[in-house]
Amino acid sequence: MNDTEMEIIKVGVEVYKGYGMDDLSANILSLLYFEPGELTMEELAEFTGYSLASISLKMKWLESFWGVHRRKKAGSRKIYFRMGNDYLDCLEETMRRAYEMESHLIKSLMPELIRKYRGQATSESQLERLRIAEKYCQQIDDAGRVLELFYEKIDEIRSEQKDNGID
Repeated sequence: MNDTEMEIIKVGVEVYKGYGMDDLSANILSLLYFEPGELTMEELAEFTGYSLASISLKMKWLESFWGVHRRKKAGSRKIYFRMGNDYLDCLEETMRRAYEMESHLIKSLMPELIRKYRGQATSESQLERLRIAEKYCQQIDDAGRVLELFYEKIDEIRSEQKDNGID
């Protein structure tokens, strides 16, 4: 990579750090975002200066929430990683994964716990905790509605971009 490419990567690192990422995660995500192809775990280790073991541990977490994809090529032992470099795609995928994980847990576990707690909550602080839990469940549903509008707007923007020759 030349100096300008490295400066672009550094800007990306600062953006990801703004999301609360640690240094290694921010470097990996920035490298993958600005890479038009794939990078191997060895290349990521070389670019970041971290060990293969550190890269491997981080990649499992990054794959779960940040739109990082892994694959192996036939006949090779190397693992290849890529990340889409369309910001709207990455944003949408990250939002979907986070919401789906959280809403699944809340919708599957909280209603029964709230029913159970209703029968136990007697003090003012317990009743307030119950209200907080109920509000949280409602807001999870509300967030789902907001995200649907968000996804629709992303689709509109993609259509506009396509009409304007931006792909």
